[in-house]
Amino acid sequence: MRFLSSLRPAVACATAAAFSAACFDYVAMPDTAPAPASARAAAPSKPPSVRIALTPAGSEKVRDALGPFIVTIEGALQGTWPSDSVPVQVFTSFHQTGYRAAVPGQTLMLRRDEIKTIERKQLNVLRTTMAGVLIGGAMIAVPAAVQATGGGNINNGGGGTTQP
Repeated sequence: MRFLSSLRPAVACATAAAFSAACFDYVAMPDTAPAPASARAAAPSKPPSVRIALTPAGSEKVRDALGPFIVTIEGALQGTWPSDSVPVQVFTSFHQTGYRAAVPGQTLMLRRDEIKTIERKQLNVLRTTMAGVLIGGAMIAVPAAVQATGGGNINNGGGGTTQP
């Protein structure tokens, strides 16, 4: 059983990493006027992570920086949306064939006509809770099942000699 106990943290970390992608969603950012400057200044926060689908003009705009046929980018919004143009620190680009490429945090300025859609990354509480319940249940059920079947005790099953 000691062996299983030593594996428990590694299994938990691997499982958590696998489920972490399920914990986030992208939701459309409204195309309405941003909050007043005074409200934004009162609550400074980390720039939102976004996914931006580009128009053909947007694909052409990022061509020199990211390569041809880029249709979507992910990164951090550095300005306010909506506005006539917005700076985006790009971390990932997606080619029209589906190829994904990491980008070393290059900041690009995109105009409104170069953006088809813009979505904000946010935590999905329901998925996160469900993933936590599944991970927790597995952490309890697997060792219990192994122990119930006798697999957790190396002395179970006889054989060997008795020590005086």
